[in-house]
Amino acid sequence: MTRSFFAFAFLCGLSADGIAQDKPLEALCGDLFGARQTAIRLRDGGFSLQVAVNETMARPEWRNASMQNQTLALRVVQEAYLAPGEPQSGVIREVCQRAINSPPVK
Repeated sequence: MTRSFFAFAFLCGLSADGIAQDKPLEALCGDLFGARQTAIRLRDGGFSLQVAVNETMARPEWRNASMQNQTLALRVVQEAYLAPGEPQSGVIREVCQRAINSPPVK
């Protein structure tokens, strides 16, 4: 398994302990992680960036998402293609950190 998966699992583990406060951001982290993994598989399979973008935006979680979240997904896909040597996504790290640092929802 990749280090990215373990980092994501660690962040999810933190949320199980009640540290992460923002459930929609937690869900977004998971969706972004899935988009990244799919983009990496498509890239490694020889598909173009445009195909990866089209495939990502065709998925229900992105097709029905806000424009801001769609933009985050596109950034994650572009990262996977333009910086293939990066072990982690800066976009995902940023969103997950916001989820962890958000104030408790009352």
